[in-house]
Amino acid sequence: MQVPPPPPAQPAAAGVRPPKSRYLIALVLFLLLFVPALVAFLNGLDGITEGLIRVPVPGEADVDLEAGKWTVFYEYVGEFEGRTYVTSIETPGISVVVTGRDGQQLPVVSSNSSFNYNTGGHSGYSIGEFRTDYDGTHRVTTMLTDPGESGPYLIAIGRDLGKATALLVLGILGMLASGFVAFIAWLVVFIMRYRARKGLEAAGYAAGT
Repeated sequence: MQVPPPPPAQPAAAGVRPPKSRYLIALVLFLLLFVPALVAFLNGLDGITEGLIRVPVPGEADVDLEAGKWTVFYEYVGEFEGRTYVTSIETPGISVVVTGRDGQQLPVVSSNSSFNYNTGGHSGYSIGEFRTDYDGTHRVTTMLTDPGESGPYLIAIGRDLGKATALLVLGILGMLASGFVAFIAWLVVFIMRYRARKGLEAAGYAAGT
């Protein structure tokens, strides 16, 4: 009796197609990068809005400030002392005067950078900044420079935003990077499965010839 020849060996290139579950690698990488980036972004956003001191315009208030740089925001959507403010997004003519110890007036200058926030029912952007050299009570006086404006409007004062801004930037870059890395991982799996399928198809064709 004649023994039939063994079946032809499959080419090494054919191999086994990676399972679809390999796509989960892309999802895992996405979550590992996206979640910390999102946390950094939210912390940076909270760093801008948390602890803001609000003063109506026109009006004045005695506020406790720590030594350092402070940023003045025009808050066109906000709430203060039970009153909701929804005003024009365009900044009206506002004059802000900060008086420190012994009646010393602290210069309020235009912001070097632009900061915007929109969270927790508050929306605003920076319009100025000032620096104080001591901790304690400061008087903030706000006025409208245009006689045709009657208000009321709202401003907010917050601490130096360098750290908060860095967290925002890192968070945004991290979220973008998470999507890119996840796409590359997905693409690698896709190519591996595609090549394996083509290898299997070529092996099947060769076996049938």
